[in-house]
Amino acid sequence: MRVVPALPDSPLRPESPRWPTGIATLDAALGGGFAQGCVHEIYAAEPADAAAAAGFSAALASGMSGRADGRAGPGTGRGQRAVLWLRARRSVQAAGLLQGRGWAELGGAPELGLVGVVPDTLALLRAGVDALRHAPLGAVIVEGCGAMRELDLTASRRLVLAAQGSGVPLLLLRLDASPAPSAAQT
Repeated sequence: MRVVPALPDSPLRPESPRWPTGIATLDAALGGGFAQGCVHEIYAAEPADAAAAAGFSAALASGMSGRADGRAGPGTGRGQRAVLWLRARRSVQAAGLLQGRGWAELGGAPELGLVGVVPDTLALLRAGVDALRHAPLGAVIVEGCGAMRELDLTASRRLVLAAQGSGVPLLLLRLDASPAPSAAQT
């Protein structure tokens, strides 16, 4: 995995709370951990890595959706908030179905997982912004496949503003795509 270090938070807004992973080198590269209320992009290096990238996203979302003191136990659901996983229909066809048991083994609470499948990228991005405006969620995963031409700098900025407004982190899972400019923090 390659981590692109986070840029410092803007001086115009307070520092975002961080969720430390417990991996010293990763947390150091991210300025103390993954920032809540921000957008983080996760790319599968190769199409065959889609399951690994999805697993990493599930584990990260589960950890970030736990209690503020970080004491929620793996798979217990205690203190965790719901994770919404939005998928484009094309992602389901390319990467397959999600399995609750696997999510639980990654520390999640599948009974708190909500999965939404939308027809296309534009609907996916709109649903992502709407979901981020719902602060009781613990995390949102938006999974897209391919180039996602609709995900330009303006669209990614909309996602960032919605995440900042609610404090809910968004994990933008990109399958079969090459990194492209965006407003994501990492």
